[in-house]
Amino acid sequence: MKVQDMDGQFFGLMSTSTCMITVKDSNDNAPTFKQNTYEASVEENAYNVEILRIPIEDKDLINTANWRANFTILKGNENGHFKISTDKETNEGVLYVVKPLNYEENHQVILEIGVNNEAPFTRDVALRMATMNRALVTVHVRDQDEGPECSPAAQYVRIKENSAVGSKVNGYKAYDPETNSGSRL
Repeated sequence: MKVQDMDGQFFGLMSTSTCMITVKDSNDNAPTFKQNTYEASVEENAYNVEILRIPIEDKDLINTANWRANFTILKGNENGHFKISTDKETNEGVLYVVKPLNYEENHQVILEIGVNNEAPFTRDVALRMATMNRALVTVHVRDQDEGPECSPAAQYVRIKENSAVGSKVNGYKAYDPETNSGSRL
């Protein structure tokens, strides 16, 4: 920057200085999913396993609160089978099964996932953005052959003293979870 007195006349005194202007990033770019739909699969009864990584795009300055994504499961997780977190290195959503799924009850689950940033959007961008970006994830549950189960899991039976050997006391029901058919033991 140059400053000169005497209305800039050649005989005026002059001085120069350096000004540093720092432009800071504002959160003016929303994170967006690279696709509208995703698919994953998981074995029934599996839990604490990663099943899907969901990449996003965000044009804000990398490794800032304006760029870092926050993922949310908006619908489909009413029974608490899933959780989603953010990989701090890649900024991807990482979807996990945290509670076992049962193929016989549900062959697939459809989740609605939302994403926004750690930092709030700038005011003018917030006006243009009606809602957070969303994507659907279809999780296919793969069937596993399961052994028979007893119902109830524990049963107490009273037997009279000196009962005859081979006396019928009480039935105990076992069933095959694959076919839901049962028999008395």
